Amino acid sequence: MEEKSNELLERVKQIALQIANPAGPNFGLIQFDDKAFRDVLVDALVRELPDFQHIVLELGPTQVKDLEEVLREKMPPEILESPEVKWIIHVINLEVSLYHELWTGESAFVEKMNEATAALTSEFPFVSLIYADEYLSKRLQEQASDFWEAVPLRENFIEHRDEEKAVSDQVIELKKAFQQQQDAGEKQALTQIIGDFGKIIFQSERPDWAMELLDEALLYKEEAEDSKATAHALLVKGMCYIRKQETESGLELIDDALDIYESAEAYEELAKGYFLLGQLYIQSGNMDEAVSYFEASAEAAESAENLFYLAQSHQFLARAQERLGDLEAAAAHHAAAGAALLQDRKPLEAAKAWQQQGAVLQDQRKWVESLAAFQQAKKTAAELDDDFLNAALEDSIQDMQEKADAKIKKDGKRKGLFGRLRG
Repeated sequence: MEEKSNELLERVKQIALQIANPAGPNFGLIQFDDKAFRDVLVDALVRELPDFQHIVLELGPTQVKDLEEVLREKMPPEILESPEVKWIIHVINLEVSLYHELWTGESAFVEKMNEATAALTSEFPFVSLIYADEYLSKRLQEQASDFWEAVPLRENFIEHRDEEKAVSDQVIELKKAFQQQQDAGEKQALTQIIGDFGKIIFQSERPDWAMELLDEALLYKEEAEDSKATAHALLVKGMCYIRKQETESGLELIDDALDIYESAEAYEELAKGYFLLGQLYIQSGNMDEAVSYFEASAEAAESAENLFYLAQSHQFLARAQERLGDLEAAAAHHAAAGAALLQDRKPLEAAKAWQQQGAVLQDQRKWVESLAAFQQAKKTAAELDDDFLNAALEDSIQDMQEKADAKIKKDGKRKGLFGRLRG
């Protein structure tokens, strides 16, 4: 694990060196398969290139038909006004325009990328880094070959993970399923499919389009009885309202969704719904409300035997309780998260949860209990290929062992003194 992290850091440093070179590339393509990892790459490059000013250009909300045109429109005036300042534009979520193309059939920007090559290469007074998932990369390679061949800096971080499908693959499958169910006239199935797609679009930073999709999904509500599919669409639409700062309208829809789930005893969906609400409240700083919803999520997840949401709920409960100052409760939730994660066959995450428990107990000066938590973490991590984690746990165990021994010795002396005084 540590070796892999070092390898990734070295690759990022090599990219930074190329960009920092005065004769370096004016644009590049960074290929990724996970948005969270993409964000890590952006942050890492910002740190490695401190002499540049950085702008993250979020194109999720924009239907891009011509990337060159969009870059010219969205270029901040100060880039032209301060030519002595070096700028890097990190272009993200460009693939969302292709999801729109897949779903609606309206062509996006790929066919015009060959024409944009000259501007990216020499006309723009900044470095453009385009972050592309596997689907976008494939489309560029197949349909914009001149652009693809001209890319001076291309780094591929794509790893094929069997356990999770790429978002673009999910979109393609949902579109295919939509066409099949539409032909069959399955209204309830269409509600679920469009709701699932709307959730993807919502998570891709385009809430307005997601709202349109969810309204379409809910058109079938009159023709089918209230169902989990309807509740799912209501839940995601409620999240869209909240993203648009229309919190009251959003919470009303989410409550409607949770009522449907509760009536259907759909505990797994209840766990997800309560968890989303907990996240909203923790983000707004309302820890008391967050705790109540994460507790409800944990209870529903336990009833559904959903270990993922059980662990997640306890982890967020620990975070909320720490912010409320209830360290005892926080430590207990870290421990519960560790148990759920281990049962879910995620030993690395379980070890880290118990490590967090040990740290919280250490803050409370509960040396013996902290030692036990660190030992549990070390036992779980012992078989993992993570030298950094194991070394950190060994140091913590040694430190807590010394403090625990000293406490036991001190407590023993106190008892002896008390006995002599009574005698």
